[in-house]
Amino acid sequence: VTLAAEKLEVGQTVRGTVVFDEPQEKFARANGVRLEVFAEVSGSGTGEKVGVFNQLISEGAVRSPSQLSFEVPLPVNGPCSFEGRYVKILWKVKASVDVDWAIDPKSVAVFRLVPKSAAR
Repeated sequence: VTLAAEKLEVGQTVRGTVVFDEPQEKFARANGVRLEVFAEVSGSGTGEKVGVFNQLISEGAVRSPSQLSFEVPLPVNGPCSFEGRYVKILWKVKASVDVDWAIDPKSVAVFRLVPKSAAR
């Protein structure tokens, strides 16, 4: 997963591409490519995943080399990224190839979501 920007304001759109540049026989048996955009909240308690987007962006076999572009609007109300002593909020984009009877290949990219005034 390659992102167009690593720092985004609330309400903006995360854009990027999922690149398949390695020849893998598994891709020929793929059911599709799933894209997830979420905030991962972790700390001293049980972790939580706040999902914004979770859909197949491509169905069927995946050709390599190839790439898929994506655009996902981010929430206006956050939560914003935060890395404190006891709590951490990380925003992630995760792409995975759904392959029957195999470990799904995946890639994750992290970005920062900040309030509007902080991005300038």
